[in-house]
Amino acid sequence: KILETREKDERELALAKSLRDQLRDRKALDAVRPKEDEGASNKYDYLTPYLPKDPRPPADRVGERVLTKQEAQAAKDACLRALKERLIDRAHIIETRLEEEQAALTRRQLGYQRQDKDKTTDDEDYEKYVQEAQFRIQILKERRDRHERLARDRFKETIERLQNDPRLSVL
Repeated sequence: KILETREKDERELALAKSLRDQLRDRKALDAVRPKEDEGASNKYDYLTPYLPKDPRPPADRVGERVLTKQEAQAAKDACLRALKERLIDRAHIIETRLEEEQAALTRRQLGYQRQDKDKTTDDEDYEKYVQEAQFRIQILKERRDRHERLARDRFKETIERLQNDPRLSVL
């Protein structure tokens, strides 16, 4: 019986992969997966959340949505309104951070002006803080300006996409 078991084991050899090979295979699979995800993200439909939930199918075309002029206008307006709100919210966040940073710098400057001028270690810490704060303020201003430019471009792009969308052709 032992001899039969050994012969069976020798016939059905199964190689176990080393840990290195398993990691290499997993890495190769992970490299392939993002490409699949990118394809899925390109399929995102920006207008679907704003379309009516119960569209009437036409008699001549099966499966396509037919919108009335009012429904199409409402979808377009809702899409633009949502984009505008997102852009304004982002601008508000940037502006709030900028104001907080400027207020902190102002408080620190006032505190420094009130204290004695004899402490040299505080001078170095203060100067370092002022430089870092000014750098952060500059970055936030650049971020705000960039957001304004991109927001205008994105709004124009969305308007063009909506004008060229076949589902809103009734407008």
